[in-house]
Amino acid sequence: MERVIGVGSEELRKIKMVIGVAGEENEREAIFGALRGGYLNAIITDEQTAMAVLSLESSAKKKT
Repeated sequence: MERVIGVGSEELRKIKMVIGVAGEENEREAIFGALRGGYLNAIITDEQTAMAVLSLESSAKKKT
């Protein structure tokens, strides 16, 4: 039997330290959005994903 515990987005923002763990190529934009949205304080990932997320941040700054 599997059990799933879910936390809503507003509850997640109230938690003092939220660490995300992700690293697949298709998750890069979601990681970026979670960090920018204030849902995560830290991320555990691989180097390629980290560099891609930083690139997304750089691109977002250029647009503003």
